[in-house]
Amino acid sequence: MTVFGKKITGAILAGGQNTRFPKTKGFIKIDGVSIIDKNLSLLHSLFDEVLISANNTNLYKTFEVPIIPDALPSRGPLTGIYSCLRICKSDTLFVIACDMPLIDREIVIKLCDCYLSDKPVGALVPVFLGKIHPLIGIYSKEILNRLERAILENKVMLIKFLQEIGAKYLDFSSIIRDKNFFNPFANINTPQDLEELKNSGFSVS
Repeated sequence: MTVFGKKITGAILAGGQNTRFPKTKGFIKIDGVSIIDKNLSLLHSLFDEVLISANNTNLYKTFEVPIIPDALPSRGPLTGIYSCLRICKSDTLFVIACDMPLIDREIVIKLCDCYLSDKPVGALVPVFLGKIHPLIGIYSKEILNRLERAILENKVMLIKFLQEIGAKYLDFSSIIRDKNFFNPFANINTPQDLEELKNSGFSVS
């Protein structure tokens, strides 16, 4: 039995172009486990339904979860969010990018609990040390029409879209930092980002 059952669907956003990195980022191993395996395991423990947003369906077919290609012209993560949100069985979608290796169960549960305990909003995303992290968060089906319009009009800057729909933000800046601290919302965009992980004590392969 999962924590949130059918209330929320989980999805991994894996449809990026990967242009700044020499290999598929979700398959990078951190401390011996690939990022996508770690995040899939996390989502499966929390949600009854789990999806992967990706246009290269063959790349992810071994994971035995539905692979959702873009339903509209591919214009970045907004299209992946829209494509999963329109077909998921619940009214709410939790998303996480395929290149975020350090998100833990506590962060996801806190986001979901906050969303479910408050009045409905179109989206809830975390803020950490003043920076918005829209590639992990919760999106409601009530914004489907606005998502579709934004994509078709190529207005796909995600942070700007969140501002326009009146999204809610949950601040995680109080997370205790010690000598081994590394930003839990960090993602792997470049080889330099991976090097920073190594320098922080993580095993990377």
